[in-house]
Amino acid sequence: MLKKDYQRIFSYITSGFVVLLMTFLLICSEYGTIFATKVTFFYIICGGYVALILLLCLESLLVGMIKPRDVLKIFAPSSLLQIFMLFYLGFTLISAFLSEYPTVWTGLERKEGFGTIAIYVLCFYFVARFIRAQKWMIYFFGAFVTIFGVISVIQFCGISFLYPKGMNYYDAYTKYSSAHIGTLGNVDFAAAFLALAIPIFLVYIVKAEEKQRFYLLVPLLLSLGVMLKIWVLSGIIGILAIFAVTIPPAFSFKRKGIIIYWSVFVFFMLIGLATIYFVRLDGGLFGELHNILHGNISESFGTGRLYIWHQVLSRIPDNLFFGTGPDTMLYANIEPFYRTDPVYGGIIALIESAHNEYLNILFHQGIFAFLSYVCAVMTVVIQFFKNASKSREVLILGAALIGYLVCAFFGISTLATAPFFWVCLGFFDKYSNKEKIK
Repeated sequence: MLKKDYQRIFSYITSGFVVLLMTFLLICSEYGTIFATKVTFFYIICGGYVALILLLCLESLLVGMIKPRDVLKIFAPSSLLQIFMLFYLGFTLISAFLSEYPTVWTGLERKEGFGTIAIYVLCFYFVARFIRAQKWMIYFFGAFVTIFGVISVIQFCGISFLYPKGMNYYDAYTKYSSAHIGTLGNVDFAAAFLALAIPIFLVYIVKAEEKQRFYLLVPLLLSLGVMLKIWVLSGIIGILAIFAVTIPPAFSFKRKGIIIYWSVFVFFMLIGLATIYFVRLDGGLFGELHNILHGNISESFGTGRLYIWHQVLSRIPDNLFFGTGPDTMLYANIEPFYRTDPVYGGIIALIESAHNEYLNILFHQGIFAFLSYVCAVMTVVIQFFKNASKSREVLILGAALIGYLVCAFFGISTLATAPFFWVCLGFFDKYSNKEKIK
């Protein structure tokens, strides 16, 4: 069998995987067990996809249908982004080998050990190599996001769907110490996913030509509504970042138009900061920003993120080069964060994640993995600004990635949402090389 025949087979398998991943969005259980359910189906869908590709290659090698050099031609990295991600995976492997903790392979609290990270990277790599995107995939994705949005609206109506008996969305921080929505669980996870999904629909509606694109207004408006209702700061900042970087290329602004747009954007940002500076607000996000602008900074700000970041940063020099191993922060015995909620009372939060994905990588996998990841992110950003005005595909996928990556600065990677990011990254790498969705 020829190399092209294998690529065709791998392409069909990859398309099937993408469809299954969309169903993963809706696979859930009651919120007390939803994470365990997501973990199980992540390994079935994402792990199964990676295993199938690798097993097909191994079987073909063993029976002599292809030669080792053919495999190398098929899987050799073809872009700078792929190279950086392979470096990231390699340094993560070294970190795991050098770690003193046996859980580095499967992960501890978040189940993001080396095995999970390897699946992430290989899903990205194989999608980038083999996907042949079709327009129907966007509409299929829109259908699943619509169902997600409808479920969320039902929960906003006070119906206790997916919540433990006797609880609903409005019992957050009263009967339980967090907030959950939709089929992803924690609202922070939902915000990260929506920051990735919203620009896909928004930009496609603006840039596509077929009349059917307006059907995507349904998932777009539902997604925006859910995002505004849950009002997760990281998601809101992600949406603002998306609008900031996508409007000029989406509407083909010339140089003068870009200068005017950014001048207006910066003007309103300054007006907003000036308002927060001069208007004193007690409590909440804007109250914290008011204090920060006046030089009054407390580690309790940002629901404890400043405290967590400070504690994590103070431990990094101890294992600077290769970290402590993937998903091992709980072993560091960082002093738990304690905060007081006006309704729920005292909340003690064990620190098992940096609540900043970049800082999380630096702590767990070390500076070499961190630099590899940052270089990959910068590659995405550079390709986006270089090609977004020329390629609809780069604009759509790059905007989605930027939304998610901005959220990641305030959040954590999780099995519930990370697969969508890594697959979107694979699409972006494929279509930043001047290919088009058919």
